[in-house]
Amino acid sequence: PFYYVFNLTAYGIYIQPWKYPEFWNVQETIKTQARFKIFCSAVKTAGSLYGCGLGGAFLVDIGLSLFMVVMSSYNTRLKLLKELNDYKQAASIR
Repeated sequence: PFYYVFNLTAYGIYIQPWKYPEFWNVQETIKTQARFKIFCSAVKTAGSLYGCGLGGAFLVDIGLSLFMVVMSSYNTRLKLLKELNDYKQAASIR
């Protein structure tokens, strides 16, 4: 027998059962083992989606870091080219 009442509002899942028709039997608590199995299968799906989202966030972070490295090296290159041009002009004047 399943003696546990699993309240979904404790985990930030607010269903608002009064918005659904009466025959749907929507509740904010899980009182049967069958509904608990359905909820656990939904959590498995959410876990894999969270993993994909986390991996995507890491890829975006790596991309932004590489972009900052490229932009800073481009800025350094521009400064170096300006100094080289100034040196060439100074050498050609002599």
